[in-house]
Amino acid sequence: MQLTMRWWLFDNYLQKVLISCIFANINQNLKGLFYNMTAQKLLNKIDELNEKYIKIWEDVCNIESPSNDKARVDQVGAYFRRMAEKHNWKIEVFEQDRFGDVICITMNPESPHQPVVLSGHMDTVHPVGSFGTPAVKRDADKLYGPGA
Repeated sequence: MQLTMRWWLFDNYLQKVLISCIFANINQNLKGLFYNMTAQKLLNKIDELNEKYIKIWEDVCNIESPSNDKARVDQVGAYFRRMAEKHNWKIEVFEQDRFGDVICITMNPESPHQPVVLSGHMDTVHPVGSFGTPAVKRDADKLYGPGA
């Protein structure tokens, strides 16, 4: 059984599981991850991938992208498209005139099963420079900055 995963990047916060599953090279194991894995095993996998997740989150949040700055929000979209291209996932771009383009990334589009849809927004909201340079600061336990 293949699971269709689809990500619409435009309207809600990205979730830790989303980032971990998309970009940590576990796409070949999603069947086992979601269908044969206990909740504890899933949480353990997320913990195992946590450092990769944090690095992606930090990279994305350092692309300062105020809501009304289409070019900067599109830079965030380009970041996710490059990552999806590395996995040969289907990418759809719905161009917008005033705001960042809507991006849909679909994994396993040939699956006969109902898709799982996760969504997230790509803007960091605050004006560029509001958090200094670099925009994201990190300590042992937390990230600080726009979108963090």
